[in-house]
Amino acid sequence: MANALVRAARRGELGECRRLHAAAGAAIPDARAYNNQALRVAAANGHLAVCEWLHATYALTPADARAIDNDALQWAAHNGHLGVCRWLHTTYGLTAADARVDNNWALRHAAGNGHLGVCRWLHATFHLTAADARARNNDTLCWAAENGHLGVCQWLHATFQLTTEDARAWDNCALRWAAANGHLGVCRWLRATFHQTSADARSDYNSALRNAAQNGHLGVCRWLHATFGFAAADWEPYVRTAKLPVAAWIATIS
Repeated sequence: MANALVRAARRGELGECRRLHAAAGAAIPDARAYNNQALRVAAANGHLAVCEWLHATYALTPADARAIDNDALQWAAHNGHLGVCRWLHTTYGLTAADARVDNNWALRHAAGNGHLGVCRWLHATFHLTAADARARNNDTLCWAAENGHLGVCQWLHATFQLTTEDARAWDNCALRWAAANGHLGVCRWLRATFHQTSADARSDYNSALRNAAQNGHLGVCRWLHATFGFAAADWEPYVRTAKLPVAAWIATIS
């Protein structure tokens, strides 16, 4: 019965949850099975009504909401379900320590997935600091840049006063992966904001050039070339692995 309840909660099927509960009779399905998986999956998928019903029906406690390193809050933040995040906080009295679990997982994943509203709420509610934003070697900025979330990058910089050294973390991960995924706007913003140099663009064995070329991001390749003064010799190692538009462009560089 517990498995069926978890499946219904994951899909947001409140009527089915109620039916399972009513049909169980004395053998009430265990909402706390599998480390409170029913609440965790309902929260992760944004099913607030199911979360509220589980709480009211099974008298869930803050300990239940905190199962598996605050998995309910973390996955609600990861998937951008702000209403669920607010409800978990209000209902179970979650604290800054809860939000900071696993190296500020909630903020890092909300930022990486572009959920600016959730990022702002986490910051305002739990009074997160620059140290929180810099967790795991500035993984928050790097992941937001990698996935092209310029608004989140700008908010992180303005809110936590990130520096050039922060942008250079993980061998300039932010620039390298923004370039690799074709996010030209993010690349331009990183360059303008953190005054990055050709040495930054060459980090990790010319990773920005190599990945942009191999992934066929011609606009990014042109920008890297013009902005950092690369020569034809810098591109030659990648001509065979570059996608056709970039390979054809490399052939024209003198």
